[in-house]
Amino acid sequence: MAVANNKTHCFTCNKEKITYPCRGCSKEFCLTHLTEHQQMLNEELNHIINDYDEFKQRINEQKQNPQNHSLIKQIDQWERRSIELIQQKAQDCRENLVKSSQTYVNNIEKKFNDLCEQIKQIHAENEFNEINLNDLRNQLNEITEELNNSSNISIKQESQSFINEISIISSKIILITIISITTWFIFIKKNETPVNTTTATIDASTTGTTIRTTSTTKTTMRTTSSTEIAMLTTAITKTTMFTTLTTETTPTTKTAITTMSIVDTTMLTTSTNFHTTAKNVSKFSKWKQNAIIVAGGNGGGQKLNQLNYPIGIFIDEKKNIFIPDRDNHRIVEWKYNAKEGQIIAGGNKEGNQMDQLNNPTDVIFDQQKHSIIIADHGNRRVIQWFNQNQQILIENISCYGLAMDKHGFLYVSDWNKNEVRRWKMGEYNNEGIVVAGGNGTGSQVNQLDYPSFIFVDEDQSIYVSDTNNNRVMKWRKGAKEGKIVAGGNGYGRNLNQLSEPAGVIVDDLGQIYVTDYGNQRVMRWYEGKKEGEIIVGGNGDGNQSNQLNNPMGLSFDNKGNLYVADHYNHRIAKFEIIL
Repeated sequence: MAVANNKTHCFTCNKEKITYPCRGCSKEFCLTHLTEHQQMLNEELNHIINDYDEFKQRINEQKQNPQNHSLIKQIDQWERRSIELIQQKAQDCRENLVKSSQTYVNNIEKKFNDLCEQIKQIHAENEFNEINLNDLRNQLNEITEELNNSSNISIKQESQSFINEISIISSKIILITIISITTWFIFIKKNETPVNTTTATIDASTTGTTIRTTSTTKTTMRTTSSTEIAMLTTAITKTTMFTTLTTETTPTTKTAITTMSIVDTTMLTTSTNFHTTAKNVSKFSKWKQNAIIVAGGNGGGQKLNQLNYPIGIFIDEKKNIFIPDRDNHRIVEWKYNAKEGQIIAGGNKEGNQMDQLNNPTDVIFDQQKHSIIIADHGNRRVIQWFNQNQQILIENISCYGLAMDKHGFLYVSDWNKNEVRRWKMGEYNNEGIVVAGGNGTGSQVNQLDYPSFIFVDEDQSIYVSDTNNNRVMKWRKGAKEGKIVAGGNGYGRNLNQLSEPAGVIVDDLGQIYVTDYGNQRVMRWYEGKKEGEIIVGGNGDGNQSNQLNNPMGLSFDNKGNLYVADHYNHRIAKFEIIL
């Protein structure tokens, strides 16, 4: 590596000594610092080897566990929502059929009663002849035939699907040129080994792949170890498939040129519930990136220390947490610092009885009346619980998100009708008032597509997580159309995009916080800005303290700490604010 030279200044100590050149960095070192420099190179080599080992482990994990791909969970979510749409459509058709059939039978019954009166009258008067009898017989035959023939009620199959179809699109990118073999393995068995590095061009065409050598250079390396060393000179961070070309250069040296085919797979496709905002949050606020688990976190299950796909979340003034525990069909309350929760509604298996729930999605705690209002999603009703007494407030609504403003008006999102309606507290015997959407499914500014969580601010403006449109919409009080305040640039992971947004909160400064379900993160947006910022998560799906796995609802406590319903991790994660 070095040849003796006249006295010059050492690069490290800057003293005039006999120095030795390093051909790698073209610097001169004295004997002492040459050894240190060589040790640094060895350490760097070890780091590269470790990176290679980690990369190899990732490849093996992907090969062994293909079902763990993050897109599998998005497909599961699409499947569940599609089933919900089909079930809802089937239920609507059943109700329409029963209603139409009842009307049909009632009409026949009316004709039958008229015929019965005629028969009674003729029999009482005892005046009739063959003409009268034939007329009665004909009427009876007509009614009988009409009852037997129900062909006027049929099923019509629409040619257009009401379910968004999905598909998997793979785009394959082949590295066309490899210059000086940037990805390589070198196996060295001597202290000083000449290594031929080849500049190669890969000609990828429809007829095949050819390798053409264009030039050859020569590099000399020295190693202090006589053992076989594998070195990867570039850090590979994203790949799923390899094509390897191996060439022999000398009897003691083997060079493997690895070309990478990178396959990118893309699938196209809570609110605070009550009027609660983060009082201690400013535009400069930040949160610790490692969460504390404050509820659940013991795997999915029905024990009191477990949750099973939590959806929404509500925090009261005492930092007690109210959670719609969806797949356990119950609402649980976790007291501050408690190790397990208490069932305060449902928990009697899935069902539609008054003491049962079916996939609840959101909850409001009315602190004045000491009651909770629940979006009983699967039963298509909004129900209120006073201790163990229940009252159905709203029926026949595909409810998902709930919110209540400072005047006591109740807001409910209807994912099937793609709208948000408002009711005055205590006056639920009407259809309510449409305050957002209600113009069919679509992506126009007056439309919604699967509205989920909602939030209402001091001015009664409504913020809606427009899930399938991958955006958050703001509808001012009395407005006929909304305004995009977050996302709206398609499904994706860029800072100007959202992927199936869920929980949404707006603080006193007008900053919008939203859980980005498909990107495993929580983002903060400023109205009018084109991009948001990641405040927690965004480290891939997982169960580490700095990771989320399809987050849903979110809330703040009165100190500004952030709580997230970590859906697939069956837990509530608390991110403490950094004051």
